[in-house]
Amino acid sequence: MPLAPNEVGLLTLTEWDALLASGRVVFESPGHPLMERLRAAGVEVGAIDDGMAPGDQSVALVAAPGSSRILELARSGAGITSGSAASPDDLTSAHAAGVVRRASAALGELVAIMARLRSADGCPWDREQTHVSLEVHLQEEVAEVLEAIDAE
Repeated sequence: MPLAPNEVGLLTLTEWDALLASGRVVFESPGHPLMERLRAAGVEVGAIDDGMAPGDQSVALVAAPGSSRILELARSGAGITSGSAASPDDLTSAHAAGVVRRASAALGELVAIMARLRSADGCPWDREQTHVSLEVHLQEEVAEVLEAIDAE
């Protein structure tokens, strides 16, 4: 499972359940904050050097997104997750892991801001806007982008 130490809060319940169901979870980064949480939940944890036989389905790996180990596992047919986004296959999950979790979180933050702006106690201007009313602004922005490209 590709999961950077600062992405622990982006772990899905499905991924957590999969880790709990593993016989053992090994970590590429020995100081990963998920180690203690899994240990407290009764899961055997350790460093990757403590043993992970190739093809051993009872051992799960938590490694940095982009880790060569994750890519090797995906190529050998291991299941790879990358958060809540559905990928067409495990190799895609392995390659996309570096951005998928952060992008999903950023999109969630954007949706929360939009909901606040359009709420009853939000911004009156935002509440009044429709796709049609925003068309002129979109055209202006596109024109500015094209001008910037042409200026290069």
